[in-house]
Amino acid sequence: MRSFLFTLAICVGAFLLVDRLYRLPENRPVFEVSRLQPTPVAVPARLNTGDLAGRASIVDGDTIEIHGKRIRFWGIDSPEARQHCQDGAGRAYRCRQVAARALEEKDDHHIVRCEQRGTDQYRRVVAVCYLGDQDLGAWLVAEGWALDWPRYSNHTYEREESMARTAKKGIWQGSFVQPWDWRSRSQPPVRVR
Repeated sequence: MRSFLFTLAICVGAFLLVDRLYRLPENRPVFEVSRLQPTPVAVPARLNTGDLAGRASIVDGDTIEIHGKRIRFWGIDSPEARQHCQDGAGRAYRCRQVAARALEEKDDHHIVRCEQRGTDQYRRVVAVCYLGDQDLGAWLVAEGWALDWPRYSNHTYEREESMARTAKKGIWQGSFVQPWDWRSRSQPPVRVR
């Protein structure tokens, strides 16, 4: 019985140590747990108040999650979950999943740093996110998996979008509806009583 309680106490202690390492405040160094020895992971730049850094989980083509916080990329928009695009041969495909997969391959479990610009109506952080020094929003637009959203970006990613369109990259290989137009068409009508 004593050995069982001793083993249980060690397991609980290890769990609490691992849990504490993963719940560091945003302004502290990020650590990776490896064989119960904390190993520092390089963060690409100094973090300011409100910034986030860590390994990102990809939610979709313009949304990630770091330390349990959903982060929407500022100034861009990518296809929606139920939205289909057509490839160059006119075949429909789920462009949101292809965009998310491209972002996941680019990220490849590296540290992503996000500079918060605000929050949206769904309480997500809206931020410009970087992999090293590369703006991931600019990269998504340049690869054709997202669009410059001038309503919010003031045409920040217009050049990248033009290059993707000319090169017929990503969704530009075929046809699609701009995500903001697709959302407005697929929303049910509001009933007024």
